[in-house]
Amino acid sequence: MFEKEIRSAIASIRAQLEVIEMQLGHEDLAALEVFDPTEDEPPVPLNLEGTRHQRDWCALLLWARLKALNVREGRGATKAESTEIAQLAGYTDARGWNRWSGWVKDDENGRWVTSDGEKHLRHYYSAVGRRLPDDFLST
Repeated sequence: MFEKEIRSAIASIRAQLEVIEMQLGHEDLAALEVFDPTEDEPPVPLNLEGTRHQRDWCALLLWARLKALNVREGRGATKAESTEIAQLAGYTDARGWNRWSGWVKDDENGRWVTSDGEKHLRHYYSAVGRRLPDDFLST
């Protein structure tokens, strides 16, 4: 009855252990590979119903693509761009943003990652064992 949930939990723990093991192999976490959401593809299939590692990549892409737009173009995302970002991250539509209240800010200039959202983004980069692009760190 719970076999599917147990197998999912085991897969998630294995993925987390792989990340920890990879990080232990680096004396300096800055040596981790940078993941640029506008240039790089995730190393796993995006699946919101998949392993914890796959779901972490979905969340990372959601946040990192918005952050890239905010930083590199100096503006917020339009509603259409927010929908596209969510879909590229594996969500069906823009409702993927609804669960992140307080971590994005919508104003007349579009959608922006808040400081709490940036903490969340850093968490997902850490969870998948990658490093943020340098230009993300300057803001």
